[in-house]
Amino acid sequence: MKELFLIRHAKSSWADPELRDHDRPLNDRGRGQLDLMRDAIQQAGAFDGPVFCSTAARAQLTLNGLLADAQPSSIDIDPALYTFDCRELLAWLAARSEDRLTLIGHNPALEDLAALVLRPGPGHLPTCAFVHMALALDDWRRFNGAPARLVRFLTPKTVGRGD
Repeated sequence: MKELFLIRHAKSSWADPELRDHDRPLNDRGRGQLDLMRDAIQQAGAFDGPVFCSTAARAQLTLNGLLADAQPSSIDIDPALYTFDCRELLAWLAARSEDRLTLIGHNPALEDLAALVLRPGPGHLPTCAFVHMALALDDWRRFNGAPARLVRFLTPKTVGRGD
């Protein structure tokens, strides 16, 4: 059995048109999303194993804002996760050996990945969305198209309503 936790970065700022996409920070709304989602994501177990995060500033700020006092077994800031292509995530996952892992990254890659294996999928992943899925497989190389079970899907709106 494998477990995969997907976290889309919190809302980023477009205030400085001179910044490269990679360097965009979070805006006030994004920082508020972290405050709203932190406890729910921690309680779901997303930081009980290794965490892998995009090199983008907004993804790393999301990671730092969600961690608080959580202690993952390891944190890896990986340039391969600064992608918007689901196929690149699938290739990255195929090389993994962990039974459970957390990815912090970007749409449309995360949304497309969830849609590929979850039937029905959660649909659109807004900023700071969280998806926890369980997969009945023993090797990530079999992940592409393997059916998965949605364990939990949270967004800032659903958490804010207490859903």
